[in-house]
Amino acid sequence: MPRFTAAEIIEACEGSRGVLAVVARKLGCDRDTVDRARHRWPEVARALVASKEHVIDLLEIKMYDKAIKDGDITALKYMLNTHGKSRGYGQKQEPSEDVTEIIVDIGGE
Repeated sequence: MPRFTAAEIIEACEGSRGVLAVVARKLGCDRDTVDRARHRWPEVARALVASKEHVIDLLEIKMYDKAIKDGDITALKYMLNTHGKSRGYGQKQEPSEDVTEIIVDIGGE
């Protein structure tokens, strides 16, 4: 069974998009080896998360471009609903009451 250092695994995380199978393929090992390393070394877990976050950043940029440059209405609504909440955009939030509690109260009358 090959032994890898945390640094070797972190290096393999670059460009992996946070996908364990991609990291494993780069190292020539099993996906479970990378998964164990992720749990063993917090810095490996952080590298995997950072790699996945990079992909989300790229997707977010594409969505901005689609909304602003292309004027895509669906993309515009999505971006305002998810990123414009502090300015009053977005879906209305329902009260967070426990529905089962309300049903019990009504049934108990």
